[in-house]
Amino acid sequence: HSIRKFHDISGSVWKEDSHLYIVPLDDNGLQHLLAAHPELKDAKAEHCVENAPYCGIAHYLPIGHMMRKSVWLPASPVNTIDPVQFKLVQNVKRTKSVRHLKFSLLGSERMTVYIQPKKGVLLTKWSLRGKIGKSADVSNDGVYFINYGHGYATSPWVFWIELDTTNAEDDGTDAILNIAVAAHHFHKDDVNKSKDLLKYLKKDPVWVTATKAISTYESWVF
Repeated sequence: HSIRKFHDISGSVWKEDSHLYIVPLDDNGLQHLLAAHPELKDAKAEHCVENAPYCGIAHYLPIGHMMRKSVWLPASPVNTIDPVQFKLVQNVKRTKSVRHLKFSLLGSERMTVYIQPKKGVLLTKWSLRGKIGKSADVSNDGVYFINYGHGYATSPWVFWIELDTTNAEDDGTDAILNIAVAAHHFHKDDVNKSKDLLKYLKKDPVWVTATKAISTYESWVF
């Protein structure tokens, strides 16, 4: 069950939705599930939300190639136990072309952070351990895919990035970064809140092994 919210550069929400996101890991796709789930015949195929990090999809792993096999089913929104609390706590110009942004994040024990610099903007430094790796390209959107996990957390995770805007593409806005956070809830207390998900799973054939979760996705522009 995926619940999504998209903010524009002013902080206003321009899109939000809720649905069941069905990802068939079997090479046969969905064809053998149609008898149990006739609603899948008319389900909407996956599509990429323009300018949203990682196409606006709350994947736990960088498996963008699976999107073309995935489908949506409508579902009512639900509230999770640990809603994401994400804040920009610092935005400093180091030089004319270098921007330092610091963020604070608190949420579920399993989260994914998607960092997507604007075209022409380079991610040059960050507070994460190790070198900056390659982006997990989906439709050439240049997203850096970060998995973050913790045990019992009482304080936010604070991290920072630095961006070089020397060659930023002029799109008529001051935006230099799209960033999103997906929170993944696998525990029974959260999953049981989704009546639509439970109803769907009850119809699964006995040979199906489903990984079930409630995942929220929220994106911001800075």
